Amino acid sequence: MSLETLVQCDKYNAGEFTQVPYLDVATVYNPKNQELIINVVNRHLDQAIETTIINQTGQLEGKASIYEINSPEITDENSPTGQKVKTISKEMNVKGNTLVYRFPAHCFTMIKLKIVP
Repeated sequence: MSLETLVQCDKYNAGEFTQVPYLDVATVYNPKNQELIINVVNRHLDQAIETTIINQTGQLEGKASIYEINSPEITDENSPTGQKVKTISKEMNVKGNTLVYRFPAHCFTMIKLKIVP
């Protein structure tokens, strides 16, 4: 189930597109396993963005699984001879209805969480 996600962050202009948020966020919820998945792209070329994520229904509980796909330079590519773009996995404890996370520059991040009613 796709969730409506309100994003409030700094913005930039890109040609004919103005006031583009640096964070591009899509959130889905699976009621069968009570799992929330937050997908975030930080479009900023060289700055991490710290933000507070607020859940309005239910409580976050347990460990959040976090997967980041990134590399040191925005122009890095993977090739048969080298892997510059890598996935980093980590976990963080969550409890309550908020969590604070720092999204690295030019990075895709997926956060998987459990929600309890």
